[in-house]
Amino acid sequence: MKNNREALITKNYIQFCYTCQKAHECVTEKQCMDCWVEKGVAPAELLDENETQRLLREYAE
Repeated sequence: MKNNREALITKNYIQFCYTCQKAHECVTEKQCMDCWVEKGVAPAELLDENETQRLLREYAE
């Protein structure tokens, strides 16, 4: 899942942040991810590491 998350973040940086007029306002990765979720370009559960850990624990049970 980490590789998928990293690939999604990289793809979104290139696709959405590069052309965004407000890109200079996002100074942390977390701010960028919140923006993507707000705009609906990335599902929150793919960006939330805690969600991934929770799901893995559920699968292991």
